[in-house]
Amino acid sequence: DNINMVDGVVSATTASSTQLRGYSMIKFPISFHPTEAGNVSFRLRFQFGSADASPKQVAAQAEAERRGALQWGSPNRFDVLITARAAKVPICLDEPLVDFQCCVANKLYRQALIVRNRGSVAMKVHMSIPPALKSCMSVTPKVAFVQEHSSFPVYLRFRPTPDTVREVHEWQVANPDSQTSPSIDWSQLGTPPDREQDKRDNVLDHVMTLTAPDQTLPVHYRVRARVVSADVEISTGPRVDFGSCVLSHSVAVPISFRNPSPMLQKLSFAGTGAEFQVQPDDGFVSISPYGQETRNLIFSPSSATEIVRTLQVLTKLGQKSTLECVGRGVEPLLLFSTHELILPATADGSSESASVYVTNPSADEARIFQFVNLDGDSVNPSFLRVTPAVARVPPGQRVRVLVEFSPVNMVVADKRDDTATAASASAGAHDTKHDDDTKHDDDTKHDDENAHTDDGDSAKSLEAKLAARDHLVTYSSDDDEAWSRHGRHRFRCCIAREDSVRQAHRSPEAAAPEYQTVFLEVRTTAVQSTLDVAPRRLDFGHVSTGKSKTISVDLRNNGDRPLRLRVDALGLHSPFQVLNVLRAIPGGGGKMRLVVEFRPTVQRRFEQTLRLSGSGVTVDVHMVGQGVEANVALDVAGHVVDLGHVLCGDVVERVVNLTNHSEFECDFEIEDVDEARLLKDAASDKVVVGHPDFDQVLAHRQGEKNTRGAAAYTFLPSSGMLSTGQTLPIAVRFAPDHQSSEFYEAYRVAGHLLRVAGMCWSRQLFVHLPRSSMANKDEYSSHTQQHRSVHSGHQNPLAALDSVLSSIDTLTPGGTGAPASARQPGAASAAAAAAAVESSSDASSKKNNKKGKKKQKQDKKDA
Repeated sequence: DNINMVDGVVSATTASSTQLRGYSMIKFPISFHPTEAGNVSFRLRFQFGSADASPKQVAAQAEAERRGALQWGSPNRFDVLITARAAKVPICLDEPLVDFQCCVANKLYRQALIVRNRGSVAMKVHMSIPPALKSCMSVTPKVAFVQEHSSFPVYLRFRPTPDTVREVHEWQVANPDSQTSPSIDWSQLGTPPDREQDKRDNVLDHVMTLTAPDQTLPVHYRVRARVVSADVEISTGPRVDFGSCVLSHSVAVPISFRNPSPMLQKLSFAGTGAEFQVQPDDGFVSISPYGQETRNLIFSPSSATEIVRTLQVLTKLGQKSTLECVGRGVEPLLLFSTHELILPATADGSSESASVYVTNPSADEARIFQFVNLDGDSVNPSFLRVTPAVARVPPGQRVRVLVEFSPVNMVVADKRDDTATAASASAGAHDTKHDDDTKHDDDTKHDDENAHTDDGDSAKSLEAKLAARDHLVTYSSDDDEAWSRHGRHRFRCCIAREDSVRQAHRSPEAAAPEYQTVFLEVRTTAVQSTLDVAPRRLDFGHVSTGKSKTISVDLRNNGDRPLRLRVDALGLHSPFQVLNVLRAIPGGGGKMRLVVEFRPTVQRRFEQTLRLSGSGVTVDVHMVGQGVEANVALDVAGHVVDLGHVLCGDVVERVVNLTNHSEFECDFEIEDVDEARLLKDAASDKVVVGHPDFDQVLAHRQGEKNTRGAAAYTFLPSSGMLSTGQTLPIAVRFAPDHQSSEFYEAYRVAGHLLRVAGMCWSRQLFVHLPRSSMANKDEYSSHTQQHRSVHSGHQNPLAALDSVLSSIDTLTPGGTGAPASARQPGAASAAAAAAAVESSSDASSKKNNKKGKKKQKQDKKDA
């Protein structure tokens, strides 16, 4: 349709409708005749298709557009935005705002200024630079002729200095009318500037003028720029002193670079040489606007001299600054075969080790070394042991240092999230990538000095910081990866001359010895074991010699396949022994229990490692125990308890005191002893063994037993624990159930042989005729028959037993004396003969007794 704007400002002439043939084009001329200055904008809508479409077709088309249906070809309509601007003068600028944005001081920037002539004749224009910008800006050309209805480019050259913004602000304050002229149309130039804010942001904002001789009104345009510095602030200043560094080591000083500008800065270093490096990324640094980056400047001396080098810090913006580096290399007091150990992957509960040889290069003085900071921190223990940690190295000799890694009872739960923060915090002090690339040990001298100068940090917090940095622990982060623990541990080794150390110890006024610090780095990897062992450490505590104690070890197979284990030999004389036989442990959580016994033979501390291995699995179980000699006393004379005469059915009791004189707790248990067998074993090499009636003597010495099953002698308590200095009363109870004078037993009580004897009678009145009271054998034989009907015993059983025990002194534990026969010739033969006579006499008495009873029965039958 025809377009007619109000007051005839805009008019468009075209047909109301027309046909657009295939592969054809139609032009719509639009004329603009403004009557006043200002901006005009409107839209033209081009509609394709029938203008009188039915409502149903319109609704269908709208529904298709709502559903996003595929439409072939162009849309059925589109809009065109038309804008126009009317000015009062023919000479104008396309962009009245020239914004240089961020400009680096002392750098050249160019910007094109398009001058347009809207008149019908050519016009001359003059470009002038205000006094405030003459030192930093120029224009080319200064005079130009712009043809009718055409444009001409004019170029502005801007090279600001660090003082440009300050000088322009001072000139604007001195000439306020230059920026507040009524002819300045701020609607064309934008929002008026905020001078205070621009001063804080170091922004230049100035209005400039373009004049034409044939045009009365000048043309104003605005120049705006933010001037920034390309310099980079270095935290250490222009000089870095590394101090002394041992050859084959490195000293790292962290340097921070700050970018004070809103532009990205890229840095690089030149002139580093072989002794100095900047890591990581080989010294290439990208610093975000107003950001800060830290890099490690590393000094690695190649000779024992002072090294001075000047490094150039170059920026991508062309700025240069210098950094002077000074360091001194010194010879090491001790030479290490290697300063880096990488141990193989170790399963939880197993151990791996490696050796380092420390050599003294001096031919005339000994030197001492000591490793410190071995345990790590409380959160991430190192599980490492260095042996020896302190040693003296004689002149010209070397010492072997063993480093052993034994991870034990590590938590395999998800510690990845918990340790990620700690790992990243620890990595802040020294970058891990740098350590992997350069394989150097970073000295912490400068950090230690900073920590000591901070009054708020205590010695304990400083030690914790150093431990967290020297012991870096990370965990596997991938969920698909098997659990693993990676450790990077740096051990400090302090070295000093032996003479200086001894002199410092002898005289308090002597100067402190000068120590040299070197580092040993150990890298470890711990993985989850397929074999779970609990417990990993067996502490048997105090066990009396001759006694034993057992502890069970539970084994669990976490693998998929059966696991067949074997136990390394512990030695023939080892007090530790595995009691049961190992069998294959089924996979998928199969279990097995291992029983370990500790039986010491001497009084001392025992310590040994039980190694279980098989199918690529090795697990160590540490065993420790203390063999002790128990000092327990019985308050019984001769260790013999005589309970005397008791009627059948009665009970007699006597108290025996057991006292522990040892410095530790000890247990006791009252055990039965086959004294006849004990006598035979103890006298197996004695003269009495050769007697033909020795077996009969032993058989006769076996004590009488109760016939109803209950024990004749009982002890209360029969077992227990005695603390140091404790006296425990033990009741010995005698309860016989039939008549006999042969009730006697032997018991083992806390290493002592205790003999108990008693006699039982069926009536209150009895005749007891001990054989020792007989005048001779004939007198005894004349009264044998009548006395045997009263009781079956002839003498106190302890007296007969003593006749045999007198010739044997090995009944008590530890007895090693010679037999009595060896000390007194003929004594053993006499004792054996006496026993044989007694045995034959008893046999004849029993035979006569049987004949008498048989005769009585026959008499009754005849009657």
